[in-house]
Amino acid sequence: MLIYPENIDIKQSSYHLLRNKAMSLPTHQQIVSFLRRGKNNPTTAKEIAVHFSVSDNGTEVPVRKVIRQAIKKGELIGSCNKGFFLIDTKKEFDKYLKSLHSRKIEISDRISNLQNNWEKRENG
Repeated sequence: MLIYPENIDIKQSSYHLLRNKAMSLPTHQQIVSFLRRGKNNPTTAKEIAVHFSVSDNGTEVPVRKVIRQAIKKGELIGSCNKGFFLIDTKKEFDKYLKSLHSRKIEISDRISNLQNNWEKRENG
């Protein structure tokens, strides 16, 4: 059984690898305190999960959800292919926003392509 902070809605069944032990996820403040400043100092979701003894031995979805909550609450957390980091400069902030916008466009294009493909399939 997982205990989730701040009313995070997570389906428990996805985390059976925690072997039903009662484990509390870290708060967003704890994660922010653990993260390092700057894109050159990323911390992986796995490192965070292991540090707080909440690893799901997978993609660490619960930790990622807490990080998203931290961002909603005003924290400046960026990510890259090497992990998460505290955004430290305006340049990092601008580069990260550019990256998010690019991903947003790519996802939108993928949605459109899939919708078109489905319509073609349905209409023969």
